[in-house]
Amino acid sequence: MHPLVMQVEKLFLPEVERLASEMRQRFPTLKFNVWRSPVGALTQHQGYDFGVECVFPTNALNISDNVALSVELFDLTSTARVMAEVGWGHPSGDIEASFRDDWQSSAHWPEATPTILSELEQSFPKLILAFRSAVQRGGPPASNSR
Repeated sequence: MHPLVMQVEKLFLPEVERLASEMRQRFPTLKFNVWRSPVGALTQHQGYDFGVECVFPTNALNISDNVALSVELFDLTSTARVMAEVGWGHPSGDIEASFRDDWQSSAHWPEATPTILSELEQSFPKLILAFRSAVQRGGPPASNSR
């Protein structure tokens, strides 16, 4: 496993797992999944992501039925970049909160330097709060949830 993956998991995965456990207790009718996996295996931009997802089993078909807090690493074989966000699934794709708001694609994510990782660590509670709020609301900000 890439050393950066191990470092980022050590920083954030325990918090993600605690969050999932807490949310399962608070919202027993919802489904919470923690995942971690390599991404981009068929490309030259190897990456890795992990996070927690909440699935809303009773949302209408026209409302997103899942929201996730994810931490993503991109381009592990060259200049590794990092991003973390809370985002809704299809059809809305809304972003609740993001570690950095000034990006359009993974090529614009900040380089995963020690300074950036420290900055992400300091802003991670904001992402946790955004995930909790999104779960409690039950749908993307502009929707009429469930």
